[in-house]
Amino acid sequence: ERYLVNEPVVASPPSALYRLSKFVSRNKIAVTVSAAVGISLLITAISSAMLAYQAKKAANEQRLLREQASLEAKKSGEISEFIKSMFSYVDSLVELQLHNEGNMGVLKEALKETFDRASLRINRLSPDSKIEISDIIGAMYFKIREYASAEMMFRQELALLQAEDKVDHLKLSRTMNHLAAALGRQGKLEEAELHAREALSILNQRFPDESQETARALVNLSAIQVRKAAGSRLSNIQRAELLEQSQISIESALEIQKNILGNEHVEIAATLNELGFVLTCQGREELPRAEAVLTEALAINRKLLGEVNAAVASSVNLLAISQVMQGKYMISLENYKLVQTIRDSLEETKINDVISSYDVSVWEHQNTGQESLDALHDVVELTLLRYGPDSLEAADLYAIEAYTFLEENQFVEAEGKARACLEIRERLNSDDWSPFHARSLLGSALFGQGRLEEAEPFLIEGYEGVKEHRHQLQHEHKIRLNEALLRLIQFYIHTGNQRKAQQRIQEAITLGLKLPDLQAAP
Repeated sequence: ERYLVNEPVVASPPSALYRLSKFVSRNKIAVTVSAAVGISLLITAISSAMLAYQAKKAANEQRLLREQASLEAKKSGEISEFIKSMFSYVDSLVELQLHNEGNMGVLKEALKETFDRASLRINRLSPDSKIEISDIIGAMYFKIREYASAEMMFRQELALLQAEDKVDHLKLSRTMNHLAAALGRQGKLEEAELHAREALSILNQRFPDESQETARALVNLSAIQVRKAAGSRLSNIQRAELLEQSQISIESALEIQKNILGNEHVEIAATLNELGFVLTCQGREELPRAEAVLTEALAINRKLLGEVNAAVASSVNLLAISQVMQGKYMISLENYKLVQTIRDSLEETKINDVISSYDVSVWEHQNTGQESLDALHDVVELTLLRYGPDSLEAADLYAIEAYTFLEENQFVEAEGKARACLEIRERLNSDDWSPFHARSLLGSALFGQGRLEEAEPFLIEGYEGVKEHRHQLQHEHKIRLNEALLRLIQFYIHTGNQRKAQQRIQEAITLGLKLPDLQAAP
């Protein structure tokens, strides 16, 4: 524009950019070499810095690993040394058992003393080692059924875990579950359920995927709920609700285990046994399913463990319960004989946590002695759980217990069971023959104790009452009339009243009753 209007045009001074471009165009080779050298130096500096950082990081990691390894070695060494010292008495304990003719009570007491001695040394260990050792000793106490001591160790372990800066939630939930089990076995059921549910809550929140730990916690919760259902102060509705909750827990556990382990595993069999037991406790409507579940558990145990195994015996005995409660007496008897065979093969005096059962029509015709009394006690516990202590079902088993005590000449014990049976039957079933059967049993128990004046009225009333109601007797119960008359005749023979004895014998002939060779014992 200045040129068009005839104004002077003045050139501007060269800019720095202009001078730089001219310098580069005149010295292309030198500039290129210099740039390459500069870039190379920059790359080298950056690489060196990165390598130095990585080397420092690796050195720190190695230091941390060495420290962790050192701690683990120390922890492992402490645990190893601890266990060695704890079991230094094993040889002497075994020898002690042999000298006491296999007395497991002596061995158990010696083991408890060893564990007690070991537990006193825990405070000398590091915190991590204390946790591990508390868990080991707690499990050992639990194994020998010292549940109070197991509770103490699990509480100590729980406190140590909760005090850690970084809480191991999986281990925390496992310890809570162990503590719940120990509390449950002592009857501390409210606190046991609280810890069991807290363990499940941690597992569900922190580890939402299905796991064996979750399944085991559910199994434990189910067992606690079954024990709560055994409470004598519960109504039938409350008992049924608890058993239903227990069934839900155990079925949830079984579903998780099958997803993880498949259909054939020893833990699957154990959980099936638990489910079968819960179903059996619920009574007649669930008994067919209980039998099917327990049959499945037995098949798995036999396949994986063979025939001669305590777990197989447990499955067979639980199966026998469901069969007895369905009236399948003969097959239940065969199963019990099988358990005895397995027990003899294992050379065990008793299989832990096994429940054996019989109905009166099987039980009272077997000469099983003290083993029968031990097994029958478990059957009574099951009946009380399902029907309550004041039920006719409980009275029936009290009668069986009284009969078995009489067979073993344990007359004081027989009296207690007969009185319990009589009280329930007179209150709930007074128009039936069964209260008079209880009176006959009570008279026999008193006779065995030499309380003759007390015994005679019960023996007479018992026989006369059963005779009066004999039209009510079903085929399998007709022998009750024979038994009541036999007890009365034996009483008269023992007391020297031959006239009355002969009268009663003639009465038996008139009624067409068959009597065995008469003896003076009740």
